[in-house]
Amino acid sequence: YQRRVRGIYEPHKENFVGRDEIKKKHNVEPAQFISFLALIGDSSDNVPGVPGIGPKTAASLLAQFSDIESITQDADKIVSPKIRNKIKENIDYIKRDTQLVSLDGDTDLQEPLSALLKRDIDTPKFENFLMKYKFKSLMDQPIWDKGDK
Repeated sequence: YQRRVRGIYEPHKENFVGRDEIKKKHNVEPAQFISFLALIGDSSDNVPGVPGIGPKTAASLLAQFSDIESITQDADKIVSPKIRNKIKENIDYIKRDTQLVSLDGDTDLQEPLSALLKRDIDTPKFENFLMKYKFKSLMDQPIWDKGDK
């Protein structure tokens, strides 16, 4: 199935990447990005991807087959025997990797979104937590303003 995706949020950069940027950088549509990552892997999430399949090959496969399901179902139609064999030999891993790089959009939040907003740290409570679980080295880190509550 195709998800309606308009772009990708990069939390480490606090940046939203739109369709045009994704297409320019990776040569795939935003809706294909999960399939793209399942093929090439994602080192930030320890997803290995298919050995020997890089961004160019993944983009080429997605241009021909549109998504990971079509690639795995129609693997016999892949022209290159080398790529065809890599896909066939790794179908189970591809399915696993697709799940690993996917977000669950059907998650039932127990709290309203407003409850998930960043709040000030309760410093004494946080210090007690660090001490209780023996995070002694973190106690000396300047990770919070000890004047905040």
